Amino acid sequence: ATPPSPTRSPVATPPSPTRSPVTPSPTEEDEDGSCVDSELRMLVNMKPRFCGWAGKGPMEGDTTKRCKKRGVASHCKQTCGQCNTCEDSTKKFFLSNGNKKGCPWAQKKNTLLRCSKHGMDTTCQETCGFCTP
Repeated sequence: ATPPSPTRSPVATPPSPTRSPVTPSPTEEDEDGSCVDSELRMLVNMKPRFCGWAGKGPMEGDTTKRCKKRGVASHCKQTCGQCNTCEDSTKKFFLSNGNKKGCPWAQKKNTLLRCSKHGMDTTCQETCGFCTP
């Protein structure tokens, strides 16, 4: 039997092995794979939206209008071309259980546990320690 592979700190438990990648392989700008869209739905104008929505402007590939909406670029870094930043999403988002949260919720208490929840590694990168130097 092989020992379990190490996880990124500060994850308390390893992420689910059934999770599929959100983005294609890293580009030259993003060799470490840190530029990804959040996997969690964000709240935009009182509607839950995935980052794919931000990539669907009036014309195919036109993300300008939707990425300029407050907080969308911080949630959808790859789609909105914000790959040079390592920051938390400023949008409210929905956990897999349907609860609406924000990154300050993860920072407030039980940070290790909260950061181990599905999608938190791509949503609250700074709070959860998933930024690469």
